[in-house]
Amino acid sequence: MPHLRVNGVNLYYKFHGPEDGELVILNNGVFMNTTSWAMQLPALSRHYRVLTYDMRGQGQSEHPDSEYTFALHTHDLLGLMDGLGLEKAHMVAPPTAAS
Repeated sequence: MPHLRVNGVNLYYKFHGPEDGELVILNNGVFMNTTSWAMQLPALSRHYRVLTYDMRGQGQSEHPDSEYTFALHTHDLLGLMDGLGLEKAHMVAPPTAAS
């Protein structure tokens, strides 16, 4: 299982699809993890290089006893991208109740 230490926690991540495809990052919502994208992943990974990851406190990432904020999750994602040498990506988030 690939993990990367980012901002003091181990984050789980996995790449799918062709290495030369445009990068798409699937961001989890609250109470989600990488398995939440199982229905979308086959179609996306045929054409794109897809990065799935578990935010801190989710799935296979570390679950520290501390407050989680959107700002912290943002810094974690930026740290993950930096650590993996990723400069830019298309971001996909799940729909919200207001959508």
